[in-house]
Amino acid sequence: LGRPREAVGKFERSVEATAAHQVRSRYNNLGYLLGVQVRVGAWSDAETTIRQIGELVGDVASTRTVVLLTRILPELKHEHVPGSTRETAEQLEFLLSQTNT
Repeated sequence: LGRPREAVGKFERSVEATAAHQVRSRYNNLGYLLGVQVRVGAWSDAETTIRQIGELVGDVASTRTVVLLTRILPELKHEHVPGSTRETAEQLEFLLSQTNT
């Protein structure tokens, strides 16, 4: 709705409220959280979210989430993004390419 800062908190709560056994929902919610973190430039938080997503890549298949992530990850290749965040995003991109081949 054009209010990404508000969305960060809502998606954080959504991730926290997702039960541990709801892996697909958690994966998807983390993808949306990452999107708003990138939009507001919350790089450290985005790195944490990328790592959490990476832990789930091999455990769940979700075309919706993969499509979402393939739209977000290119945004993390820009020079204004901290190097560690770019590297973490590259690792996730690699994991996704290995899992979805």
